[in-house]
Amino acid sequence: MKVKLSIIIVLLSLAFYTCKKESISTSQSSSFIKYFGTSSASQGYDLKQTSDGGYIIVGTTLINGNNTDVFLVKTDANGNKQWSNHYDNANANLPDIGKSIQIAADGYIVLGTTYTVKNDSDLYLIKTNFSGNVMWSDTIGGSGSQVGNCVQIMNDGNFVVAGSTNPMGVQRNFFLAKVNKAGATQWRGTPSVSGSSSGLDNVIDYVQVVNDSTLYVMGKSKNQSGDYQVYVGVAYNNNAILPLLTLQNPFVTGFSNMTGNNECLMGCSLSDKTKLVITGYQNSNLYLANIAETESQEVSLPSAICSVTPFAISGMTGIVGNFVQTSTDGGYIIVGNYSNSSSDIDQYLLKVNSSGTKDWDLKVGGKGIDLGNAVIQTSDGGYAFTGSTALDNVTVMTLTKVSSQGKLQ
Repeated sequence: MKVKLSIIIVLLSLAFYTCKKESISTSQSSSFIKYFGTSSASQGYDLKQTSDGGYIIVGTTLINGNNTDVFLVKTDANGNKQWSNHYDNANANLPDIGKSIQIAADGYIVLGTTYTVKNDSDLYLIKTNFSGNVMWSDTIGGSGSQVGNCVQIMNDGNFVVAGSTNPMGVQRNFFLAKVNKAGATQWRGTPSVSGSSSGLDNVIDYVQVVNDSTLYVMGKSKNQSGDYQVYVGVAYNNNAILPLLTLQNPFVTGFSNMTGNNECLMGCSLSDKTKLVITGYQNSNLYLANIAETESQEVSLPSAICSVTPFAISGMTGIVGNFVQTSTDGGYIIVGNYSNSSSDIDQYLLKVNSSGTKDWDLKVGGKGIDLGNAVIQTSDGGYAFTGSTALDNVTVMTLTKVSSQGKLQ
């Protein structure tokens, strides 16, 4: 049976980044809610905690009631805005969207999408210093539609970007590229998929660096029946993606035809077991799945065997999981959306233990559409997430901080 796909692509992301060397400040509020872009429609898609204890958030904002620009906001440890900036590639009448951010040694690297003409887009990569001033920017694309979902910093300090390409306007294909520190593209392409059908519609939502020639990729692929499934694979030298598994029966009993949002790879290395945690929804039911190699082995071996442990989170209906991260206690923190009705959706934060049992949850929002897109654990053990909320009939970017017990005071 077809599953109607309704995904906010966010990538999301892990705290696998290089920061300034000073330690993160512990002088920070235990909870707050802050709003940004209050004079226009704005959305937060990704965030990181910075070395001063503050936050850097990337998203979009509407400029002059026309089209969106990439929106970058820097706050202090208490969520107070220190500066913000918006970035427009070329055409002010067409949208630019910021989706993913990492902290490099000398600033921020942002990936998103820029529209060059109607229905024609490129990946949009922006490098700024720590004050938000552009050091360089570049577009990666060609004919048709290219969309940027995730950026990561490679071991050599260069960048890998991932998303999808649709040059013929028929179906999307996996897309990867490597960009050096100066913004020059070193390689790019659409990796072939070995070992199984490539699917009818393929998107990379998340990529994790293993080494300079090996990447783990997570995304979505539509099968011949028209159903979407979570896709996990390994990319070698950008030439091929080896499927580790696709999450549908018989891999996960009871979770066939499921949709994965912002799949997150946790703690991969050559010496440790691979661990992947994903969240999403199936028929409006929240799911959480833990994937690990059954035995320790070199990542480069093409015969990796995976096992899947789905966490049965009972009673979680009407909820979409958009992003998940592991917490320091071995559990998981999930952010997403809670549907009260089609016109009343709240931001939703769920903390579960290592077995998937709920520790606590929190709904944040009022009347209207409120979305939760990305979450991180903060240096004081709390949690911070970004998204959007309807405030005085305007959609604004949000930054919400809660305590380790999910308290918002």
